[in-house]
Amino acid sequence: MTSKYKKHEIFDYIRGSEIDEKRLDELEKDENFMIEVIRFTRDINLYRCCDEEVKNSSKFVKFLLEMFPDETSFLQQVGNFYLESQNIMEQSIVNMPIDSIEILILLLQKIKRSEELDFIEHALKLESFYQELRVQMEMTLIEQPNLKDELGKGFVYILDFYSQSEIIQAYFAKRMAMEIIPKENDLEKLLHQKFKTKEEAENFGIREILMDLINQEDAYLATYVTVYPQTLKELEETMEFYLKRWNRYQRYYNEEQKEKVYQELTKLTEEYELLSIEGFAILKEVITENHLEEIFFTDDFWVYLNRTQENTENNNVFSLQYLIVKKRINQWIKKLFFEESPKAKKVVKKKNRERGFEINGFQ
Repeated sequence: MTSKYKKHEIFDYIRGSEIDEKRLDELEKDENFMIEVIRFTRDINLYRCCDEEVKNSSKFVKFLLEMFPDETSFLQQVGNFYLESQNIMEQSIVNMPIDSIEILILLLQKIKRSEELDFIEHALKLESFYQELRVQMEMTLIEQPNLKDELGKGFVYILDFYSQSEIIQAYFAKRMAMEIIPKENDLEKLLHQKFKTKEEAENFGIREILMDLINQEDAYLATYVTVYPQTLKELEETMEFYLKRWNRYQRYYNEEQKEKVYQELTKLTEEYELLSIEGFAILKEVITENHLEEIFFTDDFWVYLNRTQENTENNNVFSLQYLIVKKRINQWIKKLFFEESPKAKKVVKKKNRERGFEINGFQ
């Protein structure tokens, strides 16, 4: 692009040559001139020479955010001055200029460090914007319930409201995708529920798995992600991590479920005034009846407990407390290892078929 300024005028300013005071004042109030000077010198200190009118220019601020991506402290100074001058942190999204929202998003992306106070404040403000949009979208769907299947989560409204801003569309597309896709452990659990093997999941495709989940909730967002697949980059990296540890997942999952069982057992033995040894005797019976020996009895703790119980007579086998605790532990185990874990359910069903019987209710 051809500059409207003569080169000698730019060089005179950079060198500090004498310039008419009135002309100097005009130049430092001209965002285009200051942009050219800073682009040529790459000197962030020239920011201090700019008039406040220039510092409050969204075009100038965006230029600095792009020009100095690694100068985090400087960009925070630039961004905060602009945001405060525009009183952005006090405004509703409906009153917010598009340029201002874009700068807030770009600044958040540049800061990156989540422990920074500025990062937290900007992230919270953008989250409040998103929730404000979601409320508006939900109100529209309440008023026109017949459109719910077509409009899904309402991403079409974001496309409409911010049709001129790819930055805002991209940010809120990612935010809505994060809302739709299950969180961390739930996502990994879903992956194991949907596919029997790592190879089956890989053949289906990580992006296709995510796209399928998004399409179920919002077809407009799914279409957007098809065009801009970078929206799912972080989620795809998370899925790749889950695939790498595929074979370890069930072991970790079983350990978590076992810990829940032990916690429930402790609570029940205290509630019904049973000895710990009686509680574990109940648990042993339930484990055996549900054929989960391979999951529980490999622990050293159970080897020790079995030796202890050989010389312990249990006189509460037919007591009311004993039967209640056994029933509740049995319900808890079925919930954790059958209803919540299809994979464990399949393993146990296979073992039952080999033994010639099935567990009632889980055929």
